[in-house]
Amino acid sequence: MVGAFIGFYAITSWGMGFFLALLLAMVIYAVLGVVIERLAYKRLRNATRIATLITAIGVSLLIEYTMIYFRGASPEAYPKDFPETRMIIYSLVLIFVMLYRPSGLMGTKEITDLFKSKRKKEGELK
Repeated sequence: MVGAFIGFYAITSWGMGFFLALLLAMVIYAVLGVVIERLAYKRLRNATRIATLITAIGVSLLIEYTMIYFRGASPEAYPKDFPETRMIIYSLVLIFVMLYRPSGLMGTKEITDLFKSKRKKEGELK
């Protein structure tokens, strides 16, 4: 959620391109993830599962309501600069999923062959 809004504001307010805004959002949210891990989860490494679950729910609610406080609850949409690119990416992902899913055209045979070839290459190195 935070990454999406960082990308949105980078595109609309700061005039960045989509891919640069995407990179900025990933970097900022990665830093935020490290901060959350250090402040909330590091202390819970040896705690019970329920304590970790309660903390995760609390952190999630904190992030959500902090964004609502600063930004508001009204929905926004990304600008449509390149809709044809979205269709190309969607088509490529769909082709990949249909080819390599277990019950797809290539099925598990293709994936198994891929792993076997990696193992053979590793065996040759030894």
